[in-house]
Amino acid sequence: MTDKNLRTVIFGVKGIALQAFTCLFNEGADIVAVVTTESPENARLHDAASRKGISVFHDACADALAPLQPERGLVFSYPRRIGDDVLELCTGGVYNFHPARLPDYRGCLPTVWPILNGDEQAECTVHRVVRDFDAGDVVYTRSVAIDRRETGYSLYGKLMDAEVTLLADHPQLWRQSRLTGEPQDESRAQYFRNRLPGGGRIDWTQPAVTVERFVRAVYHPDFRCAYTECEELTVEILDAELSRELAPAGAAGKVFCDTARQRLLIGCGDELLSIRRIRLKDQIWDEDLVSKITQHVPHLVHS
Repeated sequence: MTDKNLRTVIFGVKGIALQAFTCLFNEGADIVAVVTTESPENARLHDAASRKGISVFHDACADALAPLQPERGLVFSYPRRIGDDVLELCTGGVYNFHPARLPDYRGCLPTVWPILNGDEQAECTVHRVVRDFDAGDVVYTRSVAIDRRETGYSLYGKLMDAEVTLLADHPQLWRQSRLTGEPQDESRAQYFRNRLPGGGRIDWTQPAVTVERFVRAVYHPDFRCAYTECEELTVEILDAELSRELAPAGAAGKVFCDTARQRLLIGCGDELLSIRRIRLKDQIWDEDLVSKITQHVPHLVHS
């Protein structure tokens, strides 16, 4: 340990950056600057830092940061590449909190892929920032369980909590000038771009278990979820569950109503998937789903 806290710059956006800032400030870290972006979602972070007399920048510019003599950088969901000049400026290194297991899930949409792949656990990884994205030595990790009904949205919340816990549990992140990490196994490395399979459109020829995972992985209350096109209507599937019932031949993508058990079913490549909640014409339908479908859009139902 050094005899004083390192002069630390926070690079980050959204709620996680505000949580990290609050945690570090309360722990007595020497925060010399916050680098964020000009967006309404970062206004609270900007205000929190400004009220405490901490410099706020909207770009990671070495010329602006140099007078502050930063020693450590900590990164929380910062969406821009941090240049080599800034990495060199922070003499004790820059470390990123990545909400996924490395090197398996480098890149974007890190909460989607573990659910799609049926993983039982997800991981928050702290690694050194180097020129290649998410490729630096790993210094700390923390795992969280992926529940049977986990969504990408709920998993994101878990991983953000894990990031703050990691930060609080390891004060050496802002106090120790040298951190020892483990190199990543490049034979396992995968990089994912900011693009969903099929652009978020459901492929009903896939097995039901794959489609059900896709629905959960893509779910977010504020953005478009997994969707399908039915008779020129766009239908978002917000929640579904496995029926464990075989689909009739040629049923992939076809809609069925089981009126006896009040179930809406859609055929997949092997089984029928039970649909619990949808968004249609900007309205969310969950209760009395079968009745609403047969009343308002009966032409969608396959007889």
